[in-house]
Amino acid sequence: MAYVRWSYPGKPHAYDSAVYIYDSAYGGIDCCGCLLNSDPEAIRGYTAADHDEMIDHVRKHIEAGHAVPDFVIPRLEEARDEENE
Repeated sequence: MAYVRWSYPGKPHAYDSAVYIYDSAYGGIDCCGCLLNSDPEAIRGYTAADHDEMIDHVRKHIEAGHAVPDFVIPRLEEARDEENE
């Protein structure tokens, strides 16, 4: 499941997003093409072990000034809460 996809307003969504975050097929949650990854030798991505780790990661994107829609953290929190029920 994707929590958010890259987008420019109106192309293809109404929001602006510099992040693409989804559940990894291998476990955890991926931030695909992560702009925070500064290692040129690394695959440009980040995998969080759980929702709380990804929420912290998303906050780093926000602090860095990257476009992150307001709904991303609440979606991650909701998925975490559903998983813990």
